[in-house]
Amino acid sequence: GEADVAESALLQHRTLRESTDLEADAMAEVWAMLDNDEGRALLAEAEQRFRQVPDDWKGPMQALWGGPSLPVVEANYTIAKLPTAQMTEWMRWAKNDDKIPEGLRGIFWMDQAGASSVAKDPSYGFNMHATGEVLAALGPDPEAYGLHYEESTRCVTPMPFWETGHWGCMNNKFGQKNLRFHTKIRNTLSLCFTDESMQTIQIYQKSLTSFAALGPVTLGPILGKLLGFRDAGAGFSWTPIEFFNMTMEKTPWGWSRVTTGLWAPGKLNPLILDIAKKFVDIPDKILRYPFIQIVDGDGKKTQYYEEFIAYMDTVGGGSSHVLSNLRV
Repeated sequence: GEADVAESALLQHRTLRESTDLEADAMAEVWAMLDNDEGRALLAEAEQRFRQVPDDWKGPMQALWGGPSLPVVEANYTIAKLPTAQMTEWMRWAKNDDKIPEGLRGIFWMDQAGASSVAKDPSYGFNMHATGEVLAALGPDPEAYGLHYEESTRCVTPMPFWETGHWGCMNNKFGQKNLRFHTKIRNTLSLCFTDESMQTIQIYQKSLTSFAALGPVTLGPILGKLLGFRDAGAGFSWTPIEFFNMTMEKTPWGWSRVTTGLWAPGKLNPLILDIAKKFVDIPDKILRYPFIQIVDGDGKKTQYYEEFIAYMDTVGGGSSHVLSNLRV
């Protein structure tokens, strides 16, 4: 029954520490907050809700909820140093004759450090803390359930962070940490255009339920369910938009990546909100950074390519190489 499910969750919490980034003291405090009638009821409700499709779901079709393909999910990877100058040869970028929407063709610079002329423009409203990731490409994959454009939902899906050539990171310890994290949790995105104008994108994120990642923090399956993660099939679960809402807005130079809606106090049980605050930082502003096209759909460098190289020359590891995964 529901009571047994909730009791089981409480009994398992010690073993879950291996699947989370939370300190033991914080975990103990969280579980103490749940060790009461209200906490048990919330855990039971969370387990039931986890299996339900949201009424307002607008993401990929359910047939792809468990994507990407099993060969990609089950493969082993090693981090490789790949030449920046030859990025069009090893990155999986969408070309103008591919069935990927025009706005997502080419190769993009994730300017999370605010180094570009776009981010430095006071009118832009840049606000972001840089991670080790710097390049993204959304070219179609030949794998079954590989990345493609799903016309019925207007989603480019599924986008595996860790697969060869889709993501590029700094050639240093920050890039290595970023790649290892996304590979561990099998972080997967679906970029879904919100209407026929193709000017805005809602990003849906899923990862392995065993980790239930919320940004850079892994929660483990029970806390993940409590915070609203939903079953995505094949061992994956969807990150709740209420906590981590990622969108994109079309611009002349690419896209503006926006993260907002991290907190919805009116929608969340106060106890759940108190628990969440213990391990997720609450930003006081909207997070925003430029997602800039540096190679177009014809493979030609844009005016921002040299800005990207100049920025990479300032970080550890330099601009000659970036890191990406290779299957082994």
